[in-house]
Amino acid sequence: MAKTVAPLFSFGARGALGETLVYFPWKGIECVRTYVKPANPNTGAQQAQRGLLHDAVDDWHGIGLDADDVAAWNRAASAGPSPMSGFNAFCQAHINIALAGETPNMGRNGSLADDADGTFTGLITEGGSATAVNMLWGFSATSLINTEAGTEVANTWTCDPITDVGGSTVYARFVILAAGNVVGRTGIYKVAVA
Repeated sequence: MAKTVAPLFSFGARGALGETLVYFPWKGIECVRTYVKPANPNTGAQQAQRGLLHDAVDDWHGIGLDADDVAAWNRAASAGPSPMSGFNAFCQAHINIALAGETPNMGRNGSLADDADGTFTGLITEGGSATAVNMLWGFSATSLINTEAGTEVANTWTCDPITDVGGSTVYARFVILAAGNVVGRTGIYKVAVA
């Protein structure tokens, strides 16, 4: 890889020059390298992975996520070890569940509500295959150390901890289970409890 100064008689160049050279910035340095034709072996494993990603993207657009759900996924992504968008965090969770041999059933229309008595309630809707839903909650997006089991009415699960958390901001995410296996997750929701 060669460093360049004023490549192609300009102050910056990007992209391929025919199929011979590729100009690109790298860590603030203008560089050039030889063109390498991208490999696409199109193997069965590659096609399977592309199918999993396709299904995840379809769910992101098709299961009915509202603005609160998208904000929750963005919050979950920012709490993770590597920076990514909420969309990417959703797709990663969806694919990991599928790779574990489960049919993903991602939660939607989630919310946390202040009960005005120092407690809060969590609600989540799922696609109908869940046998249980647990709400993981805590006082920061990275420390969800408490668990509350939910009760279901028509695919909407309610988690109602009785712990007095008045004056705190609470964060929670929902884990959707079927036959003891994780089949869905949500982003991290947030509520200030009076």
